[in-house]
Amino acid sequence: MKKILMLLGLCLVSITMIGCKDSKLTKIKVAEVARSVFYAPQYVALSKGYFEEEGLKIDLVNANGADKVTAALLSGDVQIGLQGPEPTIYLYKNNRTNYLINFAQLTRTDGSFIFGREKIENFTLDDLRGKSILGGRKGGVPEMTLEYVLKQAGLEVGQDDDTKDVNVRTDVAFAALTGSFLDGEGDFVSLFEPTATALINQNRAYLLAATAEYAGEITYTAYSTSIKYFNNNKEVLEKFTKALYRGQQFVQNATDEEIAQEACHMEIDVLGNPIGKQDQYAAAYGGLNYYQFNKDGSVFVEPVLMSKDAYNQLEKNLIMLYVGGEHSASSILKEQSKNMVNAKDKEEGQKKIVELTHKLKYELEHDNIDAVGEILHENWLIKKTLASGISNPKFDEWYDRALANGAVGGKILGAGGSGFFLFYVPEEKQAKFREAMKELPEMEFKFDHQGTTVVFVN
Repeated sequence: MKKILMLLGLCLVSITMIGCKDSKLTKIKVAEVARSVFYAPQYVALSKGYFEEEGLKIDLVNANGADKVTAALLSGDVQIGLQGPEPTIYLYKNNRTNYLINFAQLTRTDGSFIFGREKIENFTLDDLRGKSILGGRKGGVPEMTLEYVLKQAGLEVGQDDDTKDVNVRTDVAFAALTGSFLDGEGDFVSLFEPTATALINQNRAYLLAATAEYAGEITYTAYSTSIKYFNNNKEVLEKFTKALYRGQQFVQNATDEEIAQEACHMEIDVLGNPIGKQDQYAAAYGGLNYYQFNKDGSVFVEPVLMSKDAYNQLEKNLIMLYVGGEHSASSILKEQSKNMVNAKDKEEGQKKIVELTHKLKYELEHDNIDAVGEILHENWLIKKTLASGISNPKFDEWYDRALANGAVGGKILGAGGSGFFLFYVPEEKQAKFREAMKELPEMEFKFDHQGTTVVFVN
């Protein structure tokens, strides 16, 4: 399936807003085992109204664990559950009369990632020998898949047994895995998105491998329902599956432009956030591009052409630091919009930023990468005049210290107020810069050349 990270967040926020127009729609409550980009087709089907078009109104809840999904199904609190297929098998083997039926499959490979406390170059599964890993609920598909790949690698696995090659701990609940690992439990941990990305961004753990690299194709997550609901609502379940299939087709076949447009529609038109379109387009297209946003709503995308040597050196000269905290991009941008209304001179700042964009494109296409730092600095000075939340005294102190120790310029990534500082630092001055700025964790990154990509094929 395609990796549509920006669509995921937008779809999740809008879930409760979808399907409220027609009281005649058949209402279905769906419990998912976790909230993850791995389930993007489901969220796309919700955001684009595919379920509504089939006559269904979906209420989606996050149960945080297959055991809770199963309990909700058996109690009748929900009609459909998204989880691994194993609860269905366990219930049937125990001869329950109200057992579950798996009626549709969403994913067919593992969606978890192995994290460690330290960076390990050229990681292999053998690096887990003599260690413990938090694997999740005993008998769950993620835990069983982890055991499978470890055994395939020639390791003897023990469940909560440190006498074997690898101790796979099953004593920590799924929802508590991250917190327990950060509190010192286990040497490694198996985690899903979006927690995985959050840990990386916070520099609190190191991504070592994707379990799917070793697992191959397996039945991983499926939609299940009680045998009673299945027998009485086969037409409803068929409509649900059709809508889901359309979501899968969109995720598999949508162009970069379609993905960007959908993300913008959800965040700007549906959610009413006063934001631009640049983040959605950059995430969809990838690479280094010049974006022109036209008054009629269309967007012109043009690649910025540089020599390979200049491109690689630009990547080396950029350093990203994590400053922590949280911010509301919409609130900061609302203040910027208010400032634009109440002070017309703010428009001059916006015009200067546009001019800097043209200048940056010209300099990059002439391989003058040092101009990037100078332009970032000019942009930073202008941006701070647009809203008070963009910077603060501590940020200003960090910025001034960075410039005094080799940086030419920089910016806060996003609307401002928190997150990450990006600095342009010539390679020969980076040692001094890193020493001066060592209180801020450095985040390693590489330029993305692809944008949304097919990471698994369903």
